[in-house]
Amino acid sequence: MSTKEDKILSLKAFIKWRENMFDRITFDSQIMGGRACIRGMRIPVSVIVGQIEHGATIEEVLVDYPDLEREDIQQALEYLVIRLKEGQLLL
Repeated sequence: MSTKEDKILSLKAFIKWRENMFDRITFDSQIMGGRACIRGMRIPVSVIVGQIEHGATIEEVLVDYPDLEREDIQQALEYLVIRLKEGQLLL
Protein backbone atom coordinates (compact mmCIF):
# COMPACT_ATOMS: atom_id res chain seq x y z
CA MET A 1 0.00 0.00 0.00
CA SER A 2 1.31 3.45 -0.84
CA THR A 3 1.90 6.23 1.62
CA LYS A 4 -1.00 8.18 0.11
CA GLU A 5 -3.35 5.22 0.66
CA ASP A 6 -2.10 4.86 4.25
CA LYS A 7 -2.87 8.53 4.88
CA ILE A 8 -6.35 8.18 3.41
CA LEU A 9 -7.07 5.14 5.60
CA SER A 10 -5.73 6.95 8.65
CA LEU A 11 -7.89 9.97 7.88
CA LYS A 12 -10.99 7.80 7.46
CA ALA A 13 -10.28 6.08 10.77
CA PHE A 14 -9.83 9.45 12.46
CA ILE A 15 -13.11 10.76 11.05
CA LYS A 16 -14.94 7.64 12.23
CA TRP A 17 -13.41 8.02 15.69
CA ARG A 18 -14.53 11.67 15.85
CA GLU A 19 -18.06 10.75 14.75
CA ASN A 20 -18.29 8.17 17.52
CA MET A 21 -16.73 10.50 20.07
CA PHE A 22 -19.34 13.19 19.45
CA ASP A 23 -22.45 11.15 18.72
CA ARG A 24 -24.66 13.81 20.33
CA ILE A 25 -23.27 16.70 18.29
CA THR A 26 -24.90 16.97 14.88
CA PHE A 27 -24.53 19.14 11.81
CA ASP A 28 -27.41 19.57 9.39
CA SER A 29 -27.61 22.38 6.86
CA GLN A 30 -31.39 22.43 7.39
CA ILE A 31 -31.08 22.98 11.15
CA MET A 32 -29.59 26.25 12.43
CA GLY A 33 -27.67 26.74 9.19
CA GLY A 34 -25.46 23.73 9.79
CA ARG A 35 -24.14 24.90 13.16
CA ALA A 36 -23.13 22.32 15.75
CA CYS A 37 -26.34 21.32 17.54
CA ILE A 38 -27.38 18.83 20.17
CA ARG A 39 -28.90 15.62 18.74
CA GLY A 40 -30.45 17.31 15.73
CA MET A 41 -32.49 19.71 17.87
CA ARG A 42 -32.49 23.44 17.35
CA ILE A 43 -30.22 23.84 20.34
CA PRO A 44 -26.77 25.03 19.23
CA VAL A 45 -23.73 23.88 21.15
CA SER A 46 -22.68 27.52 21.36
CA VAL A 47 -25.81 28.41 23.34
CA ILE A 48 -25.21 25.65 25.88
CA VAL A 49 -21.51 26.49 26.22
CA GLY A 50 -22.41 30.18 26.52
CA GLN A 51 -24.74 29.52 29.42
CA ILE A 52 -22.07 27.54 31.25
CA GLU A 53 -19.53 30.28 30.48
CA HIS A 54 -21.83 32.86 32.05
CA GLY A 55 -22.12 30.89 35.28
CA ALA A 56 -25.09 28.58 34.79
CA THR A 57 -24.78 25.15 36.35
CA ILE A 58 -25.51 21.99 34.42
CA GLU A 59 -28.68 21.62 36.48
CA GLU A 60 -29.81 25.12 35.51
CA VAL A 61 -29.22 24.40 31.84
CA LEU A 62 -31.21 21.18 32.15
CA VAL A 63 -34.11 23.14 33.65
CA ASP A 64 -33.93 25.73 30.85
CA TYR A 65 -33.75 23.00 28.18
CA PRO A 66 -35.78 20.02 29.43
CA ASP A 67 -35.13 18.05 26.22
CA LEU A 68 -31.42 17.95 27.03
CA GLU A 69 -29.68 15.26 29.02
CA ARG A 70 -26.61 15.65 31.21
CA GLU A 71 -24.56 13.76 28.59
CA ASP A 72 -25.54 16.36 25.96
CA ILE A 73 -24.02 19.14 28.02
CA GLN A 74 -20.93 17.10 28.83
CA GLN A 75 -20.37 16.35 25.18
CA ALA A 76 -20.93 20.00 24.22
CA LEU A 77 -18.16 20.98 26.63
CA GLU A 78 -15.87 18.22 25.35
CA TYR A 79 -16.55 19.37 21.79
CA LEU A 80 -15.55 22.92 22.78
CA VAL A 81 -12.27 21.69 24.26
CA ILE A 82 -11.38 19.76 21.09
CA ARG A 83 -12.25 22.75 18.90
CA LEU A 84 -10.13 25.04 21.07
CA LYS A 85 -7.19 22.63 20.87
CA GLU A 86 -7.56 22.55 17.09
CA GLY A 87 -7.66 26.34 16.97
CA GLN A 88 -11.17 26.34 15.51
CA LEU A 89 -13.27 28.57 17.72
CA LEU A 90 -16.39 28.73 15.58
CA LEU A 91 -19.24 26.61 16.91
